Amino acid sequence: MNNEDTTKKINSDDQAWSQFGAMTEAERHAAALRDPDAQPVTAENEQRMRRTPQVRVIRRALRMSQEEFAAK
Repeated sequence: MNNEDTTKKINSDDQAWSQFGAMTEAERHAAALRDPDAQPVTAENEQRMRRTPQVRVIRRALRMSQEEFAAK
């Protein structure tokens, strides 16, 4: 990405945050609900979700560094 592209992205991001800042809490909530990738978790969905192992806890219990754990 060149400097001109970077400047356009920064300006675009600033504009998006400015628009977000002008929204009421109700408008933000409504916009979030319209986003298909950001839907609330339902009881049904929660039952289908898998727990993510806590890698840091496991690694520390094994007394391994990140590098050692990754190598294994």
